[in-house]
Amino acid sequence: MKVNESSGGFSHKLLEKCMDLIKLTVSTTKSFNTIEKCLQILKLIIEESEKNGTDGLKSHNGLLKNSKITLKVISTTAHDLTINIYSNTTIFELKEILSRKIYVAIDFLKIKINEHEIQPSDHGKTVRGLGIQNGDILNCCLNGLESKIPQKELVKDGEIVPELIQIVKDWFLRFSTNEKMSREECGKFIRDVTGNRDPIEADDMRVTNLFNKYDEDRDGFLDEAGLLKFYSESTLSRPGIVRDNLKNMNIRNDLKSVSLLINNILVRRLL
Repeated sequence: MKVNESSGGFSHKLLEKCMDLIKLTVSTTKSFNTIEKCLQILKLIIEESEKNGTDGLKSHNGLLKNSKITLKVISTTAHDLTINIYSNTTIFELKEILSRKIYVAIDFLKIKINEHEIQPSDHGKTVRGLGIQNGDILNCCLNGLESKIPQKELVKDGEIVPELIQIVKDWFLRFSTNEKMSREECGKFIRDVTGNRDPIEADDMRVTNLFNKYDEDRDGFLDEAGLLKFYSESTLSRPGIVRDNLKNMNIRNDLKSVSLLINNILVRRLL
């Protein structure tokens, strides 16, 4: 049965029905088979209710902070990093931390720990409960849901669309100082936009080629107009490369950031 967000009343009634059936069974037939089935349904209801978050609730064994552990994060959407958390952190809380660190909404985030892929039903479990230990490695990437979003056109009437213009402006603001992008900053920009894990130096040929053509006043800096002109020409001549750039910078097919949640993208199932 498919259930959407508005079906909370249904799951609540099912929960009450199971509890009443357990009480009736205990007081009459004492059929352990019936009780076991009810408990299985209750477990599914709990797991379903935690798929979109735990609302700060923790299990009894997660109330104490316990030890602090350090985890290494390897991400395809950002540079590698380390995080420090407590072993009683829930998996959903861990997802929230990672989401902020690597700029990917939980809806689109796929995490593997020790070859175990985190499932929505794990959200209410603690880090310790899932067997995660100090020094473990978290592998994070996009889960593929973003690719199911219909592609928005990059060009309309021979011009790049306003959404793409704003994206490029945001990139320039992020990788520039006082409205000017230096060669060093351009190297950092190219590294991120191409998904390159190795540093790109200021004298890299890609930086040099960009400055030779788009630093029109020859002041040794790239301005916003220059970067916009580069992307306008590139989108018309090499749209596939621009799409790759957008993906590397965590921009969805609809030209919105994957750091934005999509409501109800996870289909709920209840038995």
